[in-house]
Amino acid sequence: MDKRRLVRNAVKALVKGVVGVLILVTISELTVSLAGGLPDYDLTFSTFALIFLIFIVISQLLSGTVFKHVFNVFSALFLVWYLLYAFTASVLVINMRDIILMVNLRTILSVIIMLSLVGFAKALLELVNYMVENINAENLKV
Repeated sequence: MDKRRLVRNAVKALVKGVVGVLILVTISELTVSLAGGLPDYDLTFSTFALIFLIFIVISQLLSGTVFKHVFNVFSALFLVWYLLYAFTASVLVINMRDIILMVNLRTILSVIIMLSLVGFAKALLELVNYMVENINAENLKV
């Protein structure tokens, strides 16, 4: 990787990181009033958002290499694991004065996990495609 490409990737990663932090701050400020009854919402959301932001920045820094694709596969698996970890109860109970609201999140969680598994399959296929293209390029050079 030449220096110009590395600098361009670093600048893109910096821009994506700054935009991501701004979006994170905005979302957390907008949802803090809605999440008053949720236990540990702020900590769970902040942890997820920061880890996801780190994945985006590292993926951009590794752009153009096989490590980007390997990292994307790992981040997709991490996303599935984190969703399972964060929503272990799958039932949300919110107490607001005289009203008790109980929501079963099992169906929603199942759909989100299925979409995350589609993201995992996409990342895995991109990794295989990258490796096949590089093998074909090496065979053509010889």
